[in-house]
Amino acid sequence: MNYTIEYEQEEGGRWLAEVMELPGVMAYGSTMDEAVAGVEALALRVLAERLESGEVRGESFTVLKEFVDGQIVQRRDGSVSESMRELICADEKLKAKEQLEAKLLEGLNSPEHELGPTEWIDLRKEAMALLEAQGVPR
Repeated sequence: MNYTIEYEQEEGGRWLAEVMELPGVMAYGSTMDEAVAGVEALALRVLAERLESGEVRGESFTVLKEFVDGQIVQRRDGSVSESMRELICADEKLKAKEQLEAKLLEGLNSPEHELGPTEWIDLRKEAMALLEAQGVPR
């Protein structure tokens, strides 16, 4: 079974992609490619969870394999594992972006508060420690 991914751009400019054969499997992105990558990763997760839970058997494994193989051909990736890594990475980036946007909106919607010099120094130290922990050079 092949899956159909439909996508459209909303009035605000963001893109929505969904897998028609899997109700509720949809993802947003700031670009069409971002939305499609997100929905592909989500579809793989949904199929894998259904297979793992025993909700579906035998045929679902074949469906999942056909979907992944189709992605490999479409993307011209070298292997299934490379395709899976790419899809998972795209999904993780999308989730990180969504989390960042949620935090930014939370900050914008919070009451205003002026920071004093000590608070700015503490904030800078915390940010630098996070960057260092992630191995980002200064």
